[in-house]
Parts: sequence; C-alpha cells; structure tokens
Amino acid sequence: MTSRRRRFSLLFAAAATAAALAGAVVGPAAPATAAWTPQVERLAGADRYQTAIAISKKFPDTASRVFIATGTAFPDALSVSATAALFASPLLLVQPNAIPAGVVNEIKRISPNEIVIAGGTGAVSKNVESQLAKLGVPVKRLSGADRYATSRAIAAYGAWEGGTAFATGRDFPDALAVAPIAGVNGAPVLLVDGKKSSLDSATQSALTKYDSQYALIAGGTGAVSSGIERQLKSTHEMVTRIAGADRYATAAKLNSGEYDVYYDVAYLAVGTGFADALAGGGLAGRFDGPLFLVQGNCVPGAVLDSLNKAQPDKIVLLGGKGALGDGVAKLRRCA
Repeated sequence: MTSRRRRFSLLFAAAATAAALAGAVVGPAAPATAAWTPQVERLAGADRYQTAIAISKKFPDTASRVFIATGTAFPDALSVSATAALFASPLLLVQPNAIPAGVVNEIKRISPNEIVIAGGTGAVSKNVESQLAKLGVPVKRLSGADRYATSRAIAAYGAWEGGTAFATGRDFPDALAVAPIAGVNGAPVLLVDGKKSSLDSATQSALTKYDSQYALIAGGTGAVSSGIERQLKSTHEMVTRIAGADRYATAAKLNSGEYDVYYDVAYLAVGTGFADALAGGGLAGRFDGPLFLVQGNCVPGAVLDSLNKAQPDKIVLLGGKGALGDGVAKLRRCA
C-alpha cells in the first residue's frame, strides 16, 4: 500500500461533514476567479477502446498489472475500476470476442507481471483470454455466476482493509464515481441489487470473512434501499451514505468527502456512458485526484462549484469531443 492511501476510518468523518454541509441552504456559487486558468488536457482516441489506451499511456511502464474488461457492457466491469485504482494500474477495454488494435502493444509497453480479466466468458471470451496468454504473462480471470458474484470475486482479489463501498449493480454512475475513492482507501466496490430490502447471503458471508467494519453507500435510497442500509448498520461499526440530487451531485459529494479542496488535478468523464469513466478510475487513483461526472457539453453546477473551490492546476477530460464537447473543455456551467 502506498503512503497516499488513506483508510476508510479517516474518510468517514470528512464524508459525514461534507454530507451535512451539502444539506445546508446556500446562495448561488460565485464564479471562478479570473486568476484560475487551469491547464486542460484531453485523453481520447477514435473510440472507447482507443481512449482507454490513451488513458493507459499515462501510466509508467512499471505498473505491476493490467486489468482487462469488456467495453460493450458495464455489469462485469464496474468493480474492477476500484481494483485498478488500488493497484495504481491501467484498465484496458476489449470487445467480447476480439482485442482492439493497439491493446496488445500497450500491454507490451507496460510489461506487467499479471493480466487480470474482469468478468466471465460472456463478457470477455476464452478466445480473447487465449490471445492474451500468448503474450507470455500470467492471465487471471475474476468472475462469478452473475454481476454480483463477479463483484465479490474482484473484491476478494484486492486488499480488503476494513472498509467496503456499496453501489447498485443495476446502473453504473454511482459505482464509477466511488471507484477511485474506494481504491485509494484500500476498499473494494461491491455491487448490490439495491432494489431489494436486504443483502443476499453470499454478500453477507463475504463481509464477515473480510471483516468489513466501515460501509460507504454511494447513491440515494432509490439506488441502494434503506433496508440494506439498516442491515449494514447492524453489522458495521460505521455506515455513511453519500447521495445527491442526481448522479453528478452524488459524484461531487463523494469527492468533497474524500478530497475537499486539496487536489491538483481533476478528471472529468461523461455521466451518460460508462466506458471512459471506467478506464479513467485507475488513473484517478494513480494520481490521487477526483473523478467527476459531467454532461456532454457542460459542467453541472455541483461539479463546477467543487472545481471553483479547489482550483486545481489541471483538468483532464476523459474522452473525445463526441463524449465531452467544447462546453466541458471551457468549463461552461449547465443551465
């Protein structure tokens, strides 16, 4: 574990304070001062696969692992973003039955000790696994019978240090937003069926096995039910829920709890798609910066307010102009 990595026990006090302050009634946020002129960098390729490669190229060639996930669906891939952040390693996207151009060369550049596939053969086929194995690097697959079992398998691969982040497995925004935060705190992101009133027995057993003491719920009760929250409170030392009015505000509150205004670089990804934020989670963890979700051509008010307060030196856009338009690059506030 690196010296930058904080424990969930320290995160909770800040998260609870941020949640309380977020509930206060405040006036309109002041615009950014003229003195704040951050460098804006865009990491992008012709498609989601090439964008993931562009993101990966920001990692040194000393990364110990490369994580592989499908770029066509989110369920099996969501939890692995936190694990990539945990190991400060890149995450590359593949098609279910093919490896896109450039992926193999990027793996060779990094020269990892292990290639880790997230998901079953329906997400990343045996053919892709066989092609990866030809690179002469050990290949490990983390999978289960469904998205929730896969999430548990991915969680068990990392170092579970007493804290667990929970997000719904029915959608992707909350899991993507909390992934870098969980990763830098040595915690997994467990997907749950948030519509149910309680956790399944397999998830309960995993929490007991790995002595989960702190629980962070990403999203409101519409995403993860109050019944699950009550159940977690009966078994955990501390449970905190972070939620905003929408996916953008939720991500902003999560980042306020972790970083407050103390970060030099912020990462922006579109909140209506999963691929760019998924690949960017490991990078945000590697350089210890928040990952915000934004709209396609503007920055939601909650996000822009956070950025104005912190005034980081650099803003990194994850994705091409088809995902993040000029309005995002110019930090234009959404109406």
